[in-house]
Amino acid sequence: MAPPLKGTGIVECRGLVAVRVRLAADQGAIACAVLQALATRQVNTQLVVQQGDADGHIHLFFCVQQGDEVSTMTLLTEVLPASPVATASAQPGVAVLAVHGPHFRERAGCAAAACAALTGVGVAVLAVSTSVSSVACVVPVGQLPPAVRALQAAFDVPPSAVVIAADGLSRPAR
Repeated sequence: MAPPLKGTGIVECRGLVAVRVRLAADQGAIACAVLQALATRQVNTQLVVQQGDADGHIHLFFCVQQGDEVSTMTLLTEVLPASPVATASAQPGVAVLAVHGPHFRERAGCAAAACAALTGVGVAVLAVSTSVSSVACVVPVGQLPPAVRALQAAFDVPPSAVVIAADGLSRPAR
């Protein structure tokens, strides 16, 4: 039996807007152009995911800081081709919660444990992404308190290891 999952900390990124873009299958380069245009305008993107679906569409999902959504949506109207397939939408009021653990890449089930902990307390998981050392989930900001508690319990993270990241700074959560 594998030992329980142990996280080293949780980072909350609050005040975000989730952006969803849908493109035709042959428009994959446009997703890169969107990200480049946002970078040129100094708009930081968080938790970027691009994937294709069985219907041949490409989906791009990312978060931007609240306050950047108007310029982001304006940019999308400029960059996206005039096409009934190419669409973009924004969902304000989301946050990214990232659980860090030193050996997550070597452990099966980290993403499953995070999703199970969140959905087990009724938190909507809008997106999930993993890296070598973390599992990050996009959740509605109104569900942050139970989401953080659920992840703390699932990964044995003490309150002192929960930090809020905003404006390039991390500080202890209260």
